Amino acid sequence: MSYGTWSSEGVIVFSGIVGTGLLRVSANGGEPAPAVTSSLHKTEAWPQFLPDGHHFIYLTLAPPGSPHELLLGSLDSTEPIRLMQSNSRVVYAAPGYLFFVREGTLRAQPFDAATRKVSGEAAVVAENLLYFQPVGFADFSVSDTGVLSYQGVTSASTLVWHTRDGSEVGSVGPAAEYTWPFRLSPDGERLAVALGDHRTGTTDLWLFDLRRDTQSRFTSDPGVEWTPVWSPDSRQIAFVADRNAPPFLHVKRVGDTGSGEALIKPTWWPQMVWDWVGTSAGQFIIYDDGTPATNNDLMVLPLSGDRTPRPFLRTAFSETGARFSPDGKSVAYVSDDGGRTQIYVRPFEGSGETQQISTTGGTSPRWNRDGQELFYVAADDRLMAVAIKGTSPFAAGTPRALFTANAQQNEYEVSPDGQRFLVHKRGGPVAPITVVVNWAAGLRR
Repeated sequence: MSYGTWSSEGVIVFSGIVGTGLLRVSANGGEPAPAVTSSLHKTEAWPQFLPDGHHFIYLTLAPPGSPHELLLGSLDSTEPIRLMQSNSRVVYAAPGYLFFVREGTLRAQPFDAATRKVSGEAAVVAENLLYFQPVGFADFSVSDTGVLSYQGVTSASTLVWHTRDGSEVGSVGPAAEYTWPFRLSPDGERLAVALGDHRTGTTDLWLFDLRRDTQSRFTSDPGVEWTPVWSPDSRQIAFVADRNAPPFLHVKRVGDTGSGEALIKPTWWPQMVWDWVGTSAGQFIIYDDGTPATNNDLMVLPLSGDRTPRPFLRTAFSETGARFSPDGKSVAYVSDDGGRTQIYVRPFEGSGETQQISTTGGTSPRWNRDGQELFYVAADDRLMAVAIKGTSPFAAGTPRALFTANAQQNEYEVSPDGQRFLVHKRGGPVAPITVVVNWAAGLRR
């Protein structure tokens, strides 16, 4: 997460990769140098220069369960001064306030930019803001001329069943802050979902029992847990969690009360887990990782032997959204190596030709459980179906449209019989951006 600030003295301070602290560089160019040294188990982010062009504020992102802190840095020193706690990014605005979000509420804290001192109590400015605590994200902006803009939380979304012609035939669970993705268990009897809480800016995993129409919490740790993926026997779930690091791969047995265990060591790149397959050669998990040079890569983790991850696909382009075919012989995935995102299929092991499946853009590939059909969402939001005519060698038919999905984040799941689709539907229109002129006149405590 890179974010910078430009001072009136011609210096740019910016956040680099995890572990580098804040860096500074002349606006005329040159080699970056340390502006703030990195803190142990913390990440420095969201710098902003104060009006003097010499001092700047920034946030240190603490591990889950610990509060983030706002610090004051200076071009004269790499040793910062603590100002206050804040679980969102902080923005300075004249005539003397620090804006931040706490429990989904935008607040303004009196702050003297000359003495660099915080005082008094924070006043409420707006409520129900978009807010993501693990990285300090909050959706607001304040100008130097007294104009404030912010975006509220979008209406809760729903999970709706559709037939192949698009007819709605039921739903799962209540309207809620569903995040992506969600996954049906291999037997189709349970659903693993990530639910967000805009008050805390975090997410937890929940399990929905589709037979009994009940739901139960699967994780409850501070921070985020998301991208749940079932094991082939439906007894375990792999997911990513941000425990003292950017989100990385964990696993937990269904019914366990603990936090689960880490499967690999974290990297500085946020990971996403996509699928879990069992073959005659063992069990494998496919997930995202990456580097600045290769962008998003697809990695494979074998769950036997020394469990050393290996690249499945690593190029200069971004590859993501991978799904194993039911027989484990092929992998469908999304790549932008042609200039736009398209769906491709390539063999999981051994040699073989990579085939492009989508024709006019696509994302979110899903296999029918019989392996004879592949689905995806086209660029125009239509859910597409492609007949699979052979696997040795692999051969695919022409994509045909089923219905317009209008799926939030292109997210859906396919029932075991391939006849129904559980689609993530936005509950209402996207929350508008609110603009407030002369916000200081409306402050209330």
